[in-house]
Amino acid sequence: MARSVGSVIQNNLSRGLITEATGLNFPENAVTDADNVQFEKVGRVRRRLGIDIESEGTAMAYEDSDGVIREYIWQSVDNTGGFTFLVQQIGWNIHFFEMTTNAALSAGIVPDSVDLRNFAAPGAGAIQHTPASFAAGNGYLFISHPYCDPCIVRFNAEEDTFEVARITILIRDFEGVSDGLSPSAHPTTLTSAHHYNLKNQGWHKYVRIGTRGNEIAAGSGSTGNEQSYPITFEDL
Repeated sequence: MARSVGSVIQNNLSRGLITEATGLNFPENAVTDADNVQFEKVGRVRRRLGIDIESEGTAMAYEDSDGVIREYIWQSVDNTGGFTFLVQQIGWNIHFFEMTTNAALSAGIVPDSVDLRNFAAPGAGAIQHTPASFAAGNGYLFISHPYCDPCIVRFNAEEDTFEVARITILIRDFEGVSDGLSPSAHPTTLTSAHHYNLKNQGWHKYVRIGTRGNEIAAGSGSTGNEQSYPITFEDL
């Protein structure tokens, strides 16, 4: 009988370390205890390499009273592949480090920084002891914090500066307010309440009313030249 030579994987550890299971329901391809190793998706386990201070790096002084530390990698800055920044929160300050392959990370610190205290909400608590959240999109960096208004950061590559602005979040109201009209009603003039409902429950640039010509709205709640943003409760 001919024999074939092959290899069989007896232990596929692709699921890594799982500590929240018991002996009765323990999942396959996992371990209960591991130290200083890295699990790969293909099932291999490799020794975790050590860390060391980067060559020609500069240490920064830090104390616990300075606040939390949070880091984020901002890629595709300004929708180009020429810049990548390490965004680091230390307390209420957001610092930026340009990441390159030929210099120490600490050497790439940018003079500009963002002070979260400038965006603090009324009655804000201890900003420096609460971590912020970061996200990137369309070349911009978005920063949110439980005690601050959200803000957007843009990198100006021509002037090598960062531009920061507060974000105002608008919420579309799909429930609306009582305008005294039935769902089948088609008024030819607008009240403020019905104007509010139309603006918040549609996506058209103009508020339109009527049964035949789909006319641009005109009335007590409209000027006949509507803008693309919804009105608010304060307008009622």
